[in-house]
Amino acid sequence: MTDLIIGAGPSGFSCAIEGKRAGLATVVLDKGGIADAITYTESGIAMETPQSFALIANSDVMRSILSRLDTIAASDSSVLLIGETGVGKEMIAEYIHRTSRRSTKPFVKVGLSALPPDLLESELFGHEKGPFTGALQAKPGRFELADLGSLFLDEIAEIPKAMQVKLLRALQENEFERVGGVRTIHVDVRVLAATNRDLAKEIEAGRFREG
Repeated sequence: MTDLIIGAGPSGFSCAIEGKRAGLATVVLDKGGIADAITYTESGIAMETPQSFALIANSDVMRSILSRLDTIAASDSSVLLIGETGVGKEMIAEYIHRTSRRSTKPFVKVGLSALPPDLLESELFGHEKGPFTGALQAKPGRFELADLGSLFLDEIAEIPKAMQVKLLRALQENEFERVGGVRTIHVDVRVLAATNRDLAKEIEAGRFREG
């Protein structure tokens, strides 16, 4: 996979280099006016087809980024979007999906910071009937729902370290087991992840696995 770093964050975001070790294309988004510089076109609101989705950039920084997004979209690499809150990471992720070969397949979004730790595993990987209270029937997780499409994991740094091992396996091998299950499930999912943290510092602090 191609390792691609675009732009420069407010503090350089040295964590962008870490994306290479996971085989990620890495996009660093600058805070300086980017949120105001990206807008949907009128035809882009419906997002019925890849051609109806478009972003407009008014700043030189964003023009540089957008000019390379088509290359990223075509590569089918996993993508790590790094930038402060409000720079448009989710919008960029959706643009990558809508202009990729997976555009007609699901685009599943997960806000990791909003999920309780005890429900995170079942939300991502699903569960069989009965492994915990309330699991009255089998349920597919977000990885299964995004099969053949793209999965947007917002605030990837919020994942507890114990869960990072299973997530890394899903990213690298495209396989996992549901909670309470023994059958290995194989999927074809492109992961688009985002964070507003410096992952290099998170690794140094022992809160995030290096790989």
